[in-house]
Amino acid sequence: MAGLVIGLTLVILHLPFIRVTGLSVNPARSLGPAVFVGGTALAQLWLYLVMPIVGGLLAGWVVKSRALDI
Repeated sequence: MAGLVIGLTLVILHLPFIRVTGLSVNPARSLGPAVFVGGTALAQLWLYLVMPIVGGLLAGWVVKSRALDI
């Protein structure tokens, strides 16, 4: 079941955003092309590196705050 959920999540993410941003959900995959292409790709690279960390911190904060409420 997990494979199906992960696959459908990736499809839902890619369909609307791939034409707009060239969507890459893997920061390591974004790093190589951005370094070689430069320009806008390199300027936007910080998003792929910083936002997963911000999302993880936010998720940890939500889980911790929910655990304290119980």
